[in-house]
Amino acid sequence: MNVWVLIASRKGGHYYPALALHRYLSKRGYNSHLINFLDESWIFALADSVGRWGDLNLKPLYRFGYRNLQKNSTGFKGLYRVFEGLMLRVQNPLPKMVEKYGKPDVVLSIQPEMNVIAHAFKKVADRFFTAIIDLLPHGLWVSPSVDMYFAPNEEVSESLPRYGVRRERVALTGLPIREEFSKVVKRKKEEVRRELGLPKEGTTVLIMAGLLGKMIDFEKVLREIRELNLFAVVIFGKNERLVERYANLPNVKALGVVENVYDYMWASDILISKPGSVTIAEITALGKPSVLITPRAGSLQEHRFANLVQRKGAGVWVKDEGDVVRGIKEVMERYGDMSRKSFEMGKHHLKALQNIERRLKWQEE
Repeated sequence: MNVWVLIASRKGGHYYPALALHRYLSKRGYNSHLINFLDESWIFALADSVGRWGDLNLKPLYRFGYRNLQKNSTGFKGLYRVFEGLMLRVQNPLPKMVEKYGKPDVVLSIQPEMNVIAHAFKKVADRFFTAIIDLLPHGLWVSPSVDMYFAPNEEVSESLPRYGVRRERVALTGLPIREEFSKVVKRKKEEVRRELGLPKEGTTVLIMAGLLGKMIDFEKVLREIRELNLFAVVIFGKNERLVERYANLPNVKALGVVENVYDYMWASDILISKPGSVTIAEITALGKPSVLITPRAGSLQEHRFANLVQRKGAGVWVKDEGDVVRGIKEVMERYGDMSRKSFEMGKHHLKALQNIERRLKWQEE
């Protein structure tokens, strides 16, 4: 089966679930292609760059738009469809993509903006599926041309019929995360800590804030948690300047880009992060309590995700870095209960790859 795993983003939040699916399907014998539509279409790439600028600089407008998509506004969805349809008329890369990757049996979209033009992909593909990677839905994911929706949790699977999706087109699969997460949970945490050079005893806090290390104020967070007797692992991503600045700080392990982040997450007791949907899925898949900080460039949907975690009792949402100590103390007071509720919230994600592949196989048969 020829499968196009499709994204249209420069962000890790879309790339890593797509990469996980691509690698897993390739191992299972599928002819899988990981395709970033922005690499195939200059006009969609330009629109994405403008959109990312607007997300940072025109927040009220973007939040207004997101609220309307959350309500499944036909007017806003219609605007997206007209705009993307016009871009396809300017440049339609699909014929060249078929030449390059072969005619797809299935297009598996990880991107709501691609679902808007699912009808165009259906002209070259037999079926169009989507794996929803938002923990709460919005209308852009929904299209009459989508044949199957893979939902990350009960909130999404139970909400989609209210967006006009027939129940038989919805499968509760979990959110696809890297296969290594399902492997690391089988290891003893003490063994992983020893391999990573982390303290055997005491509480270890892992702080993550995006690939560029700029999503939260690290300095303020570290200053806040130093009053507690904790060991902190801080992942700064590509921000080498911050790695050097904090490299010699007592009780702190400063890291740059980390490929085996799943090891550090499993070895830690509490995770501090911005509330991205994929990060939350990874945290809860491991049953870890979290302190979620509203990031500097936080979107409205991340606020919804953080609120969901807090409502589920799987973590604490703090509005800024000054509340981190309060959040950590609250987690430590309710650690066992929060761990159980975190695992309950993320129980589907460790099996998401297998669940989605099984659905693909059923469709083929």
